[in-house]
Amino acid sequence: MAEPPFRQPELAQLGFREKVGLYLRTETTHPLRFVAEQLVFLLVSWVPTTLGVALRALLYPLVVPMRWPVLIERGVSLHRPGAIRLGANVYLAEHVCLMAGGEGITIGDATELLPNVALVIRDHRGIPHPRITIGRRCSLNVGTVVFSHGTTTIGDDVQIGPGVVITTGNHLYADPAAPVRVQGGEVAPVTIEDGAWIGAKAVILPGVRIGAGAVVAAGAVVTEDVPSHALAVGVPAKVVRSWTPVERVARG
Repeated sequence: MAEPPFRQPELAQLGFREKVGLYLRTETTHPLRFVAEQLVFLLVSWVPTTLGVALRALLYPLVVPMRWPVLIERGVSLHRPGAIRLGANVYLAEHVCLMAGGEGITIGDATELLPNVALVIRDHRGIPHPRITIGRRCSLNVGTVVFSHGTTTIGDDVQIGPGVVITTGNHLYADPAAPVRVQGGEVAPVTIEDGAWIGAKAVILPGVRIGAGAVVAAGAVVTEDVPSHALAVGVPAKVVRSWTPVERVARG
C-alpha cells in the first residue's frame, strides 16, 4: 500500500537552529547520546587490522544495540547508531554506510554487508515509519544500495548481487513548469521474501514483492511482483520460468 506523497523541505528556508536540529536528527536518536557516539567513533572507527575489529567489538555495543560478536571493519559509517540493531555474527565490511532514519535498520544474525553497501533512510521528508529490516544469513554484495523512504523488508537467506539498487520512492514529474526536485514523490514498500536471489545490477522499484525462492536476473528492472520460485529477466522484468520447490532441488 502506497504512502501519501511527500515533498522535500527547502533547506535554504530553515533558520540556523532548525538546520542544527535537522542535522542532529539525522545523526543521533537523542542529543545527549551524540557526544558519546561521536567519541567512540573518533577513538576506534579508523583503527585498521584485527586490532581495530576487536576494539570496535568491545566499544561499539556502548552506542549501537547489538548481539555479540559483530565484526566491523574500519571506515564503516553509522548514522543514528541508536536506531541500528545488529544480530550476532553480523559482518560490516569497509566503507559500509548505514543511515538509520525513521524507525531504523535491523540486520539479522550472520548477515554480511560487503564493501560500499549503503542502507539509507532519510526521514526529513516527513514520511511516517520508514525502516529497513534484513533477516538472517543474508549477503549484500559490493555496492548494493537500499533507499528506504518507506518500508523495506528482506527475509532470511537472501542473496543480493553487486551493484543492486532497491528503492521504495519515486519522484513525481507531471508539472512541466517545475523542476522534478520540487514536485515531491511517492512511496510504496518493497519486500524480498526468504531465499530469493537478486542478480548483479538489478533494480527493484517501489511497491514490488519478490516471492520466496525467486530469482531476478542480472540487470533486470523489476516494476511488478515476482512470484515465488520464478525467474524474472529483462527491462522491465518479465517472468520467463517457474518451478516447484521439489523440481528445483531435483535439478540442483
